[in-house]
Amino acid sequence: MAKKRSTRKGKHTTTQLQTGQDLSALPAVEKALAYERRAYVRLPMMCRVDYPFKGRRTFSFTRDISTQGVFLKHTKGGIKVNDQLEMTLNLQTGEDPVKLKGKVHHISKQGVGVEFTGRQKAALSRLETFIEQTIISKLESNRSATLRSPKQLAHLAEYYRQHDRLRDGLAIYQEGLKRHRQNMTICERASVFLLRCVVELGAEGWSLLSGLDRVLLRGGELGQSEVLESVATAVKEMREQQKFLEQEARARERDRLREKFEEQAKKELQRALTRKTKALEKAFETHKEELEAELADSRRELRKERTALNKINREQEERAGQLKRQRTKLKKDQEQLVKKEAAVADLEEKQSELRKEKAAFNKAQGQLSRKTAYLKTKEQKIATRLAAVEDLEERQGDLERERKALGREQAKLRRLEQKLDQLRQAL
Repeated sequence: MAKKRSTRKGKHTTTQLQTGQDLSALPAVEKALAYERRAYVRLPMMCRVDYPFKGRRTFSFTRDISTQGVFLKHTKGGIKVNDQLEMTLNLQTGEDPVKLKGKVHHISKQGVGVEFTGRQKAALSRLETFIEQTIISKLESNRSATLRSPKQLAHLAEYYRQHDRLRDGLAIYQEGLKRHRQNMTICERASVFLLRCVVELGAEGWSLLSGLDRVLLRGGELGQSEVLESVATAVKEMREQQKFLEQEARARERDRLREKFEEQAKKELQRALTRKTKALEKAFETHKEELEAELADSRRELRKERTALNKINREQEERAGQLKRQRTKLKKDQEQLVKKEAAVADLEEKQSELRKEKAAFNKAQGQLSRKTAYLKTKEQKIATRLAAVEDLEERQGDLERERKALGREQAKLRRLEQKLDQLRQAL
């Protein structure tokens, strides 16, 4: 019969631990639970059931009943597995019968097992109320008689389990174990009951394992039992599986903490790198501004030096023109001196002096030419230095020394100009 639990009120329909492991999938657990395969306990109850079959109405009586199905005794021949039955269940309470739809699940010599099908919530609710008020209330009210019967005790405990009344189920089995200390059947049923509770509750049910160990210990004292051995194997496998899962969980937690630490370290390193980058960018911008300011000053100084050099060139050209005019005048004077025989001696003396002064002038003019070439070379070097602005700091000292040298050269030029002026005055 299918293990459908549509009328289950509780939340314990899963069989997973907090790690996600399905305990019922473990081979030993599956084998142990197989001793009680039925999802819902069938409670013994005889009620009349009417149903149409082969075109006419017939009836049977139930042997047992649950909210999932019924077992019909001594049915008419011809019923087959998977046949659909529309049943009218007389509840013996004076109320209207309950109409239920079902499918034949299995057939035996005693009768047929029928599983309820379809959506019939109202009918099943009435059936469940009938079971609680008629069967369960009777078992509960006559608790002593129930405890005397291992079968009734098991029915009541399984009913409690299926309706999330685990404490009541455990209590009824504890009382049963106290009363039937030498009953192997009670130990077997109690062990399977506790195992199913552990499986359905998952991580919350591990506290029941100590009680299950005591039941297995008592059953072992009574003798050998295949059921108890299977349950013990299942418990051992569950504990081994739980230990393995706990180790995996600890490993995952270590990995998670390590990843978290690495992520935090990475973020902290990234923040430090960002701060360092911003500081470097700020320092670079400041240095860049300083270099640009120095470059602008250097360009202004260079423009001034070029202006001064152009001025010196113009002055030299003017002096050369003056010297040329002076030579022309000197030549005329020499012609006049030749004509003037009277002043030959004086002219020769003056001419001798003039040659000396002219030699000094030519020497000064040669020096001036060399200085001019030197200044042009310096100007080319300055232009080359402008092309390498990035090396401005290294060349700043050289530029300062060149500037001083240029000042000295300018001073020499001024002194030379003074000599030229003196020479002109002398001429």
